[in-house]
Amino acid sequence: MTYPPLWRQIQKKNFTKIEDLLEFLQIPDSKKILVKPSFPLNLPLRLAKKIRKNDFSDPIFRQLVPLIEEENQHPDFSLDPVSDKEFRKSTRLLHKYEGRVLLLATGACVMNCRYCFRQNMDYGDFSQELAIIKKDPSIKEVILSGGDPLSLSNRALRDLIDQLEAIPHVKLLRFHTRFPMGIPERIDDEFLELLDSSRFSIYFVLFDCQY
Repeated sequence: MTYPPLWRQIQKKNFTKIEDLLEFLQIPDSKKILVKPSFPLNLPLRLAKKIRKNDFSDPIFRQLVPLIEEENQHPDFSLDPVSDKEFRKSTRLLHKYEGRVLLLATGACVMNCRYCFRQNMDYGDFSQELAIIKKDPSIKEVILSGGDPLSLSNRALRDLIDQLEAIPHVKLLRFHTRFPMGIPERIDDEFLELLDSSRFSIYFVLFDCQY
C-alpha cells in the first residue's frame, strides 16, 4: 500500500469546518463568525494552535477565520485590488514587469487568508502559458504562485519545472509560498532533491503570518 507523504497527511488535519474550529478555540458565541463563507475556511492545525483561545483580536485569527464583516459592502472594495486583469496575458499568466512573469500554478493553498486577492481568479491547464513564455525570449524569470505552488505534488512540480527548463531563455525560478509557516513538513527530501537537480537559479519568497 502506498501512503501519501507526511505533509499531505498533516494537511488533512487542516480546519475546514467552522464548527470544529469554534470548539477548538473555545468560542461559545458564533454571532461574529461567517458560518458559510463563499471563500472556505482552510486553517492548518499548526497555526490554529498559536491562536489565543476565544480572542477575536488575535492576529492569526483575524487573518484566517471568516467573519461576518466580509459581507459588508464598501465602494472602495475591488475583486482585483492589484490590477491583475490589466497584466494578464492568459488565464494563468501575468506579465507586469520586464523579463519576469508570474504563473498561477494552482488555485490550492496551504491556508486561505481572508484578504486573498486571487480567490476569485480562474485556474486550469497552463499549456497556453508555457507557449507564451517560450515565444518571448525577453522572459528570464518565472514566478510560481497561485494559490500556493507547493500545493502541487512533487511529481507535478517536476513535470512543470521540466517543461520550463526546456525553454532556454528562462534562467531563474521563484516560488511564492506560505507552506513553511503552515506545514513546514512540505519541504521534504524529495522536494529538495528536485530543486537540487534543476538547472535554474531558485529563490523563495515566504509570506509569513503575524504571531
